Amino acid sequence: MNIFKTSAYSAMSQATSLAVGLISVKVVASQIGPDGLALQGQFINFTSIMIIFATGAIGAGVIKYLAEYTGNAAMQLKVIRTAITTTFTCSLLAAIVTLVMSRWVAMHTLKDDSYTSVYWIYAIFLPLLSFNTLFSFILNGLKKIQILTFVNIFTSIVNLIFLILLANSYKIYGVLVAASFVSLLVFAVHIYFFSRYKWFPLRDLKPQWDKEFAVKLFKFSTMSILAGFGMPFAQMLIRDRLIEHISLTDAGYWQTVTRISDFYLSFLVSVLSIYLLPKLAELKKDEEIKHEIWQTAKYIFPLIIVMTLTIYMGKDLLIKYLLTEEFLPARSLFKYQLLGDVFKVGGWILSNILWAKAMTRKYLIVDGFFLVMYVVISYACINYYGLIGATIGFLITYIFYFIIMVAVNRKFVF
Repeated sequence: MNIFKTSAYSAMSQATSLAVGLISVKVVASQIGPDGLALQGQFINFTSIMIIFATGAIGAGVIKYLAEYTGNAAMQLKVIRTAITTTFTCSLLAAIVTLVMSRWVAMHTLKDDSYTSVYWIYAIFLPLLSFNTLFSFILNGLKKIQILTFVNIFTSIVNLIFLILLANSYKIYGVLVAASFVSLLVFAVHIYFFSRYKWFPLRDLKPQWDKEFAVKLFKFSTMSILAGFGMPFAQMLIRDRLIEHISLTDAGYWQTVTRISDFYLSFLVSVLSIYLLPKLAELKKDEEIKHEIWQTAKYIFPLIIVMTLTIYMGKDLLIKYLLTEEFLPARSLFKYQLLGDVFKVGGWILSNILWAKAMTRKYLIVDGFFLVMYVVISYACINYYGLIGATIGFLITYIFYFIIMVAVNRKFVF
């Protein structure tokens, strides 16, 4: 499957996700306002971190080795069985930790222990959420993009239905627990497709530990942990800084802009993860990798520039119709956020080389340095410029990130 077909399926999935996301933002914004949106951001970041640990952080490894062993069902089955064993074990441990620490987590993320039961519910459904994530990785690695697209669309629509129902009835509490309940339906859909298409007999999809493949998968764990833990944790620190030094409402304005950024970038992220990572994993020669990177950049960069310009010019209408007039102070944050997004996408394209070729040491050094720099620069800019400093810090950091990625991958660029 080439980038055009992948983009077409990704477009279907992401168009649905974008439409659903925009409606969701409108529902959430009207029901809980900027303060609630800031708390939702804290919850989303925390759950993003937990899902990384609950899957053993092996997602990129599963995609890489399933793609690498295309045509060799026996080897692919070993990868899947080891991944199932890892996810089962890690998700149970993560669920227990979340249950035990639920009150402490509620106090430090949502600033109120009355939300403790939100984390109880999340912990109960965490194994299902983890296996849904794993199944998505497996479908990606097997290149079953049509099925993955359908599941993603189904998940988006059902999430929206639950969100509307629970937000109307339970406000912020309903918003926070909606995705947990949806996980049961999504799990059932995954099982249906695996049983219907019989890529592997269901009886063969059982936990089994293969040491060789466990080592291969865990090579990616340190990279995935840093990627999955680092950015959400950095955002939590920055949001907490805004809450403590400015206000919860201002943190909600910043969350609004970053959330809109996440929505429109989701299409590009989907193409890069579904197409580019497996493709680069298959390529052996430097010249082939260089050609693929340039081909991807040739289509992605014009697209991201058009998207950012469109959003910037229409930001007032976006706030008025997507959110409410209560969010108008967020308009000043768009300029630096959108400029940063362009450099962010450039860095993402090049970082896929490190993932595909398991350059663990390089990735850890570059991204570890980047995350520390992001927090430090953002703190300094917030202290000096106030709320807008959060997006100025974002732009400065991603300019450096792009330059560093070009330097690290120079033989694939020049």
